[in-house]
Amino acid sequence: YMGDDLTDADAFAALKGMPHVRTVAVGVRSQEAPDAAFANCDLMVDGVAGVVELLRELRDLSRSR
Repeated sequence: YMGDDLTDADAFAALKGMPHVRTVAVGVRSQEAPDAAFANCDLMVDGVAGVVELLRELRDLSRSR
């Protein structure tokens, strides 16, 4: 799950409450959201450019298998 604002904080917390499911909470830094919104994130990226970079890295990893 990727989110970039305060409304995503509940989703990040819900993912942490699912111990038997593999999840990844990715916070997307933006000027609109306080750092506290990302307290339950596993990973942080910087804006849209960070999302694109992460997705490219995941794509490349999947191709190398």
